[in-house]
Amino acid sequence: MTKTTMTKKIMTALLAIVVAIGFTVTIPSTANAEDGLDMAGATKLSLGKPYWGTAETTYFEEGYSETYSFETTGNDSFYNIFLTNSTYGGGLRLNIYDADGVKVDSIGYVSADVHKKDYCSAKLQPNKKYYARVSADYYRTAKGEYKLEINEIKDDAGDDNYKAKSLSLDKLYNARLDTGYDSDWYKFTAKKTGTYKVSVTKKSENDHIDLYFYNADVVKEDSFSLYNRGSNNQYSKRLKAGQTYYVEAVRYYTDDLSQNPYSIKVISPKIAKPSKVDISLVKAGKKSLTVKFKRAKNATKYRVAVKAKSAKKWKYYTSKKLTKKITKLKTGKKYNVKVQGVRVVGGKSYYGKWSKIKTVKVK
Repeated sequence: MTKTTMTKKIMTALLAIVVAIGFTVTIPSTANAEDGLDMAGATKLSLGKPYWGTAETTYFEEGYSETYSFETTGNDSFYNIFLTNSTYGGGLRLNIYDADGVKVDSIGYVSADVHKKDYCSAKLQPNKKYYARVSADYYRTAKGEYKLEINEIKDDAGDDNYKAKSLSLDKLYNARLDTGYDSDWYKFTAKKTGTYKVSVTKKSENDHIDLYFYNADVVKEDSFSLYNRGSNNQYSKRLKAGQTYYVEAVRYYTDDLSQNPYSIKVISPKIAKPSKVDISLVKAGKKSLTVKFKRAKNATKYRVAVKAKSAKKWKYYTSKKLTKKITKLKTGKKYNVKVQGVRVVGGKSYYGKWSKIKTVKVK
């Protein structure tokens, strides 16, 4: 076999492969054509801006079909899709497809009779291209306008425990369930072992909200529902320090795009403040004074406040013992003294009530 003959056979084989690949690639295009989806000729839509189209069909002929394209943002968002039939004398349909021309089953179709409006909502993948196909039924002789609009609704909390929004303890959060079947997940970490409360308040008369509570292993432990505006409920549980826990808010209704607002707050265990200090002795010394006091319940340290009786401002000292000596005072002057218990938890200080003021004259 000559070199030329071998080259021709190789080229023929390569051509056969290319042709085969070409046929394979065109299969989705054939499927799109049968469904009436015109990806190449799609009209580009901008989110939040209405587009007016004109539908026209003829009896016993192929129905009207128009393809539009739009791109999602980088946000974790729902997309509300509205189809308004203004003057067309028949039903219209709307189907959504992904970039490969595959119908998005979670949306299905939207229909609208003349002078009516219909809608659907779904969470679409971020930074992706989608197609919307508006079509009219066969066997109609009609012509008229319709309006198509696609709006983005940013989700304020993730839809699963991996995307859960972090809650700070003792902080009130205002949130909303954006559409039917929306699910908001939250997480928080117990800073210390104790009884925590998750308080949720419903803020509208829209359909009810279901709340679910999960332990650190994301296993459901309890739930409750809120039905009326202003209704509140609390989930109370003793939790372990350092563990992360989850809360899920769910709205089970698919035919309403109105938002369902609510508030949520994780209440940490109450910290018992130190009891009131009782001063047992204030003794005057040379240019000094010594104050002794009894132990206050829950106190980890103490603040001792001293000032000249005629002065307005106090000067503060810290002591971990039940006695404190104050020096560098003026001879012959009277001084006021008071003591306060302090408790430190997680770096935060909690103060008890001041003791009664005692007065002493420095030597």
